[in-house]
Parts: sequence; C-alpha cells; structure tokens
Amino acid sequence: MLKATEFVARAAAMAGGAALLVISLVISVEVVMRKVASITFGGADEISGYIFAIGTSWALSYTLLHRVHIRIDVAYNLISTRAKAWLDLLSLLSMGFVGGLIAWYGYGVLERSINLGSRANTPLATSMWIPQILWFAGLVLFAWTLVLLTALTLQAIIRGDTNKVSKLAGIPSMDEDVQAALEDAAVATGRK
Repeated sequence: MLKATEFVARAAAMAGGAALLVISLVISVEVVMRKVASITFGGADEISGYIFAIGTSWALSYTLLHRVHIRIDVAYNLISTRAKAWLDLLSLLSMGFVGGLIAWYGYGVLERSINLGSRANTPLATSMWIPQILWFAGLVLFAWTLVLLTALTLQAIIRGDTNKVSKLAGIPSMDEDVQAALEDAAVATGRK
C-alpha cells in the first residue's frame, strides 16, 4: 500500500507542479500582453488562486512520504533512537489531528458549495465545487497517507525496528540530505 500511495502522491505532486508552471506562464504572458497591447485574458488571477490551493494540497502527501515537511530538530538529535521513534510517532499523530480537522472542515465547505450551487463572485462565475473537490482530493490523499504512515510507524515501534521508524517518519540525517541532493543533481544533469 505504501508503494501505491507513493505512486499516487508523486503523480499528484507532479500534476500540481505542472499546473503551477502553466498558470505562471499564462500570467506572465497576460502581464506582457496587458502592457504591450492592453489585452487581458481575464480570470487568470482567479484560476491561479485555485491552482495554488489545489497544487498545495496535492503536494502534502509527497512531502510527507519524503520527510521534507519542516520540523525542528534541536533536541531531536540529542536523544536516544527509541525516544526519537516515539517523537516521530507523536509528530505523525499531531499532523494527523491537524490534517484531519482540515479535511473534515474542507468537506463541509465542499458540501455547502454543492448544496447551495455556489459560484465565485467574479467574471468567470466558477462553480465553486469544481476547484474545491480537487483541493479536497489532495486533503483526502494527505489524510490517507498520514493514517498509513502512522500505522506502519506504530507497527515498527512495537517490533522495536527504530531504523524503519526513522525511514518512515524520522527527520532525515545530514548524510541522507546530501545523498538526496547528489541524486537530484545526477537526475538534473542526466548522469547516474
């Protein structure tokens, strides 16, 4: 299940990133066209707001799986491996609580928009359920990823496998950060 979740999270993050790139280009072209020829596409700013929210929610699971959410590690590096494992579980539970609340209230917003037939108060008059359901899908994926990682982390703690806990939910070590940077550089330059 972890591999399938990773696959979906990667695809969602890439789609969100591609959408952000496209809307950035559209806005850049619109700015130039507005200055040069007084032509505007209309709605690019509205769509960019939707894409930003959707792209952000779609990237949450990927960043969680790759352990790149921001965490403060001042005391973390000074404690035992076993204590680190429990802190990693606590961090997942805390994030799960907040992520669960956001998904819960996000569903309420989506449900209300559908029931009321809400439309944006803009020239595009976008049906609000369209961007909201895409945003909510990212929140659901994030919630699922948190549940899965929490279960796997708890299982590893029960088995006493602190290395697995570290790989699932721990703060990456300096060596892991360097290795990831080297791999990224190799991919960017086409080397293996």
